[in-house]
Amino acid sequence: MKHCVFYITRKKIWALSLADRLGKLIEADWDGVNPEAAFKKIKSKLKVSSARLILGDEISYCLALLIPPGEATREKIRGMASNFIPEDVTDYNFDWKLVGREKKENQVLVQVIATPGKLLSNISLAARSLKIKIIDILPVSIVLSSQVKSEKGPTLILWQGQERLGVVAQKGIVFFSESLTDLTEINNLLAFTKDRYGLKIERVVADWEGIEDAVSVPQGIALLAGKLNPLLSLAKSTVTKGEDKKVLSISAQKPQVAAAKAREGQLTRGDNLKEADHRLLILVSLLFAAIAGISAAVFLLGTRQPITSNLRQDTSKKVVDTILSPTPSQSLPSESPTPKPSVNFAQVRVNILNGNGIPGSALDIAGILREAGFEDISTGNADSYSYKGITVSLKKEIARHVYEEIEVLFNNDYQVTLSSQLLSPGNEFDAVIVVGQRGI
Repeated sequence: MKHCVFYITRKKIWALSLADRLGKLIEADWDGVNPEAAFKKIKSKLKVSSARLILGDEISYCLALLIPPGEATREKIRGMASNFIPEDVTDYNFDWKLVGREKKENQVLVQVIATPGKLLSNISLAARSLKIKIIDILPVSIVLSSQVKSEKGPTLILWQGQERLGVVAQKGIVFFSESLTDLTEINNLLAFTKDRYGLKIERVVADWEGIEDAVSVPQGIALLAGKLNPLLSLAKSTVTKGEDKKVLSISAQKPQVAAAKAREGQLTRGDNLKEADHRLLILVSLLFAAIAGISAAVFLLGTRQPITSNLRQDTSKKVVDTILSPTPSQSLPSESPTPKPSVNFAQVRVNILNGNGIPGSALDIAGILREAGFEDISTGNADSYSYKGITVSLKKEIARHVYEEIEVLFNNDYQVTLSSQLLSPGNEFDAVIVVGQRGI
C-alpha cells in the first residue's frame, strides 16, 4: 500500500507516491465529473491507500477576507463567502483559517477556500469505492504560496507546471491568482495589482521556462528563479491538525448530505465546474462592519472589473497596502500555528510487534513504514494475540509527529491510538508499534 499526492484539474489527474518523491508522475485523464476510472488506474499502478489532494485553478476558489473580529466564526464566514463564490457554499465544501490581524482598523484577516460541492461529492464517492482515504484537500495557490512563505514583501508567483498560473501572495497568504496563457500577461498583471490595490510587487518568483527572455520586469522588482513543485511540496509537508481557525483544509470524510445528492443525481445551483470564462481561483474581498451592515469590495480578476464596490477606491488601496506592508506592531500573520519540527524518520528506531496472530502482519506494517522513510525497523511478536487496532508507544524525547505520521499511514484500516505509557529511557527502541485486529 502507498500514500500519494493527487493533483486534480478539469481534464487530468496526476499522482506522486510519498514513498518515491522524485519518481515519475502517474497521469490519468478524466471527464471532469466522475474520477473513479482515473483513481482506479492510479491505484492499480501505485497501490494507493490514502491521498492528499491538490485542486487546480479551475476547480477551486480562495478568498482573502478582512472582517471585524466578532464576525470570525465558521458560520458567519461561510455566509460571507456565499455572497462572492458562485457555488453553494456549505460546511462540507469550504474551510477557513485566521491568518492575520490589522490592529489599527481592528480587523482580522481570514483565508477561505472552497470547491464545487458536486465535484467534491464525486471525488469522495470514488475514493470510498476504491478504499482510498482522502487526508486533506487544498487549492494549488495555497500550496504554491507556502513555497515562497519566506518572502516578506508582496510576491508574484509564476508557475508553469500542470497549469500556468500567476499568484499574488505574502507570507503564505494568497490574495488572488489567475490562469495565464502566456508571459505577455505578466506586466498587465503587475499594472493591475498596482492600479487596483495600490500594491507594489517587490519580487517575482518564477518557475517558467524562458521567462528571462520573454518578459522585461519593471525596475525595482527582483526576478528570482525558483523550483516550484506543488506535488513534491505537499508530499514533504506534514498534515496539520488543530483548532478550526488555525487549520486550512477541505475534508471529504463525512459527505452524508452531499454524497446523497450525488447518488440521486440532484444538481443544485453552482454544482457544475466553473466555466472557462471563470478560470480564476481567487476573489479578493475587503469586508468592513458598517452601520447598516457589511460593505464589501470584491474584484473578479478574470474580467479586471469590480463586481460590487461599496468602498471608496482610495480606502480599498489603503487597507490592502496596510495588510501587505505591516508595521512591526502589525506583524502578519499573527495567528498562524507554529510549524512542526522536522523529523528524520530514518533515525527513529521502530519495533513492530504482531498482536493479532496473523502471519506477516508486522512485516506488512514494516513495508509501509519503509515507504514513508523509516529505515531502522525490527519485528517480533507481542505478549498476546488479542490486541485490537494499532497502539503506538514512544520515548519522551520523540516528537509527537512520529505518531501523527503513523496515524495517517494506517488509520484507513486500523484504529490507531497513542499509548499514555512512555517507553523507558533504557529501551533500545524509540517507538514500539503493536499491530492488532483491523477495524476502525
